[in-house]
Amino acid sequence: MLFDFRLTCRTGLHIGAGKSADLAGSDLPILRDAAGRPLVPGSSLRGVLRSGIEAICRSLGLNDALKPITVPEAPDPSEGFAQMWSQMKLVERLFGRVAEKRGDFSYGSRLQISDAVVEKDVAVELRDGVGIDRETRTAGTGVKFDLEVIPAGTSFAGRIRFKNPIDYEIGLLAQALWMLNEGGLLLGGKSARGLGWVAVEVS
Repeated sequence: MLFDFRLTCRTGLHIGAGKSADLAGSDLPILRDAAGRPLVPGSSLRGVLRSGIEAICRSLGLNDALKPITVPEAPDPSEGFAQMWSQMKLVERLFGRVAEKRGDFSYGSRLQISDAVVEKDVAVELRDGVGIDRETRTAGTGVKFDLEVIPAGTSFAGRIRFKNPIDYEIGLLAQALWMLNEGGLLLGGKSARGLGWVAVEVS
């Protein structure tokens, strides 16, 4: 199942590319694609949605509502998979699970999110910031910096692919996207500075 989505910045947005070593550039540049255009990586949106779905599952006790499948012996590989599947949390069934030790169970993600590309040319803003001395709670000496910010009104388009979803799994994804649209989840960094509020459209 495929979903097309559009993210429109309600406020500025900063998805950082790490500190810059370029003396002529910003201290904290945004992430860009090969053509130099601002980019929202699928991994950033994926992390936000996973956080939202985990919060929903915890608050509603959805993981406890799943009835485990008891398979005492599993000579058949399919039965072994059913047993491990029953032990996975809902969020792991969507986003995958990594084995923590040798011989443990791993499962690939059924939810793939593309990078979201900007729909038109955009002039990136440059904002100043000052580091705070934790002891004096005043502006620190020599810690002035600047950061790049994608301006409000900028739109990004991308696509979500969901493999073999069950109805309630689509509901969980829709709820997380709604939370992002309503400001319950914020995208990118520097959210304490008022950044990261986005509007979400899905088709």
